[in-house]
Amino acid sequence: MLSDSLTLTHDSVDSVFTKVKQMNDGAERVNEATSLTEPEKLTIKHQEMNSKEEGLRDRHLVSLTRTERDSETGLLSTATVNITFTVPRNNLFSAAEIERMFGLTVDLLDSATLAKVLRGES
Repeated sequence: MLSDSLTLTHDSVDSVFTKVKQMNDGAERVNEATSLTEPEKLTIKHQEMNSKEEGLRDRHLVSLTRTERDSETGLLSTATVNITFTVPRNNLFSAAEIERMFGLTVDLLDSATLAKVLRGES
């Protein structure tokens, strides 16, 4: 089980996410440095899936959302980054292989490539 408080570091800046909700299929944490009206949330959920074609699979979702108020319109806007791992239970893929696949995805999305993807390029 992950701890109730997670410290994530990016560009030498720590963000502390504290658990605010425990669910049957996961948990939600909120960045302590954000407000209740403009939160940054980290949600981790798990789901078991079964199909005749692929058998049992586990799906793991890591979702980071950030909400901010537009100073001109007053409307709230939310940006979301989701990472989903879907892994068959047949033990064909080790944790190291999933980590390698994740690493390749992160390497693909350097700042130059990410900007292109966000412009709709593929």
